[in-house]
Amino acid sequence: MKKTIQKNISKIPLDYRNYILFFLVPITLIGLYGKYRCNNKTFIDPLQKPIIGDLDGWSMTHIIFYTTMGYNFSNAFVLTMTIGIIWELYEHISGINRSTWLGGCNEITTHKGRGAWWYAKWSDILCNASGFLLGKYLYTKQSFN
Repeated sequence: MKKTIQKNISKIPLDYRNYILFFLVPITLIGLYGKYRCNNKTFIDPLQKPIIGDLDGWSMTHIIFYTTMGYNFSNAFVLTMTIGIIWELYEHISGINRSTWLGGCNEITTHKGRGAWWYAKWSDILCNASGFLLGKYLYTKQSFN
């Protein structure tokens, strides 16, 4: 079975494998951070602190991640945005009952008191698009210099 999996993975073009790996990194980090949050229920998430309006530290992580995606996979805007929208829909649907596979738990301390710290923000989709386009711009600018 292991050889079959390795053989099938080797058939996937390197760009696609890297693309998938880029998305696995934040999902893994979110899971680990979620587990930490569940084990330390009084810990207040510094990324939830508002910066401007609806934008907070989590918004900045979206911009940074999607800038990286735009820089490394500049031709994958539609696919990347589709994945981002699906993720936000998943966050919205999950709401307070966070999935246990991502370290889910309820009733932890947030910047707003107690409740779920994992929730969808529609502004994240704008942060994703802005970040991706910034990364694509940086890639394009560097490529032609």
